[in-house]
Amino acid sequence: MTQLNYPMTRTDKTICTVAGLEFPDPYHWLESETEEVQQWQTAQNRVADDYVKSWPHYEKLKECVSSYLVGRTSSIPRYAGGHWFRLG
Repeated sequence: MTQLNYPMTRTDKTICTVAGLEFPDPYHWLESETEEVQQWQTAQNRVADDYVKSWPHYEKLKECVSSYLVGRTSSIPRYAGGHWFRLG
């Protein structure tokens, strides 16, 4: 099994209140649209991309899927069949 080297993810002491209940939300900062979050997402994407591209049949799978993508070039994640997909 491949060892994945995830980027460091900081935590903080944010407390959220929902319906009068308080709970810790140490990753709340990831819901912001900041440069730090963008850098974290880029690092996470790199881990995922490297992992998927290491699959032994990646090129064949990419070739098969591409036949369904005529005219589509977006890398925006799509949800289909209970899974998220990002075309790269």
